[in-house]
Amino acid sequence: SKAESMNPRDYETSFYFARILLEDGDSRAAFEQFKNVLRYLPESSETHFFYGKALLGSGQIFEGNLHLAYSGLYANDRRKTENFMDKAKAKIASPQDQERFDRFKGIYEERAEFWDK
Repeated sequence: SKAESMNPRDYETSFYFARILLEDGDSRAAFEQFKNVLRYLPESSETHFFYGKALLGSGQIFEGNLHLAYSGLYANDRRKTENFMDKAKAKIASPQDQERFDRFKGIYEERAEFWDK
């Protein structure tokens, strides 16, 4: 496939390729590309934003809101971070969700200390 022939280290290309795949309706392949980008650029606010929106669009509400919360966090936008964090918290449906939410909350709490100063 086209995705497999791409250099996985070319993150910007992978990011835009994911967006094209989404527009073409291939969300499964797009999700793999977004995950690849986040594996190497975990603090990419833009990637978390588009991945989160795509996840919401596919009905993955907890996951989508969690990625949107990460997007806000890495953009240093407290209002967006807390808005999507609250939405994700309300949709926790499994111990795995809780674990992922708790991991996010730990990162949030570290950064919020600096926002308060």
